[in-house]
Amino acid sequence: MSNRAPSAAKLASFIRAQRALGIQVPIRELRQRWTERIVPNGWHLQGKAGAEAYLAKYGNNIKLPKLAGLALFAEQERYPEFADRLWARAYELAPKQPQPAPPIPQAISFAGFPNEVWPDQLTHTPGVLLTGNAAKDQARARKWGIELVKGVPMIVYWAGARLHFQAVSGQRATWHPVLDEAMDCLGRIVGPFVLEGVVCFRDGAGQIHSRESEAAAATPPELSPNLVFVVLRAHYYQQTALRQGSEAARVDAGEDLAAYLQALPPVPSSPANVGEVKLELIGWRQHTARL
Repeated sequence: MSNRAPSAAKLASFIRAQRALGIQVPIRELRQRWTERIVPNGWHLQGKAGAEAYLAKYGNNIKLPKLAGLALFAEQERYPEFADRLWARAYELAPKQPQPAPPIPQAISFAGFPNEVWPDQLTHTPGVLLTGNAAKDQARARKWGIELVKGVPMIVYWAGARLHFQAVSGQRATWHPVLDEAMDCLGRIVGPFVLEGVVCFRDGAGQIHSRESEAAAATPPELSPNLVFVVLRAHYYQQTALRQGSEAARVDAGEDLAAYLQALPPVPSSPANVGEVKLELIGWRQHTARL
C-alpha cells in the first residue's frame, strides 16, 4: 500500500476525475457487495471506521475501478463518510501521475442556458419529500394536494452531448448508468433541457425506496429493482427558460419530456455497467392522481 497522503485539493481533483469517468464495473457486482458484505455488518453506518473494517477484510486485492465504483455507489446510497475513506484508499491505488480531468462543473457548458437556470441559481423544490414523520407528511400532502415522494431530489442538465446532475449531496457528470443513458438519449432528441425530478427505486413488491440497496434487498434474487424518476417540472425546454413563468407551464414542459422518455426504447441490459435495472418514468400529475 502506498504511503502517499494526498492534500485535500489533490484528493478532490482525483475524485472529480473518477466521477467524470462514472462507474466502470458491472453495477450488479457493486450491489452484491453492498447488500451481502457491507450492509449485514452495518459497516455503512459506521462511517470511516466501517470502511476501514470493509477494506481490512476485503480490500487486499481490490482494484481501482471496483473501489472507485463502490465509492460512487456509497455516495448514491448517501453514506458520504463511508465513501470518503474508500476514495482515500482509491487514491492510494491510482497511478502516481494520473491523467488530469476538468472539474465537474466544467464537464458541461452552461453558456447556452440563461443565468437563471444555472446550478448556482436553481434549488430543489421543498415539500415533496417524505420526512418519516407520518402525521407531518399526511398534513403536508393534504395541504398541497400531492403525494409525497421518497427519494433523492435531482436536477438534470443536458447540453452539447454532456450531462450534469445536481443533487443535495453534490454535483457530478454521471449518476446511475440507466439514468445517464436515458437522459442522454432524451437530450439528443429534444436538445438542451433542465429537468427537475426525484430519483428512487421500486422493489419487486412495488414498494418505493430511496436507496437501490434497500430495494434490491426486498427484491427476489432473480429480479432487479427499477430505477424510478418522478418528473416534477422543466426549467428549460425548447430554448425557453421557464423559471419566471407559471408553475403549470413548468409542469406541462416536464410532462412533455416525460412522454419523450417513456417513448424511448428500453435501455439495453447488455453493457456491463448497466446491469439489469430498468428505468421507470412517472409524470408529476400521474403521480399525484393517486391521491
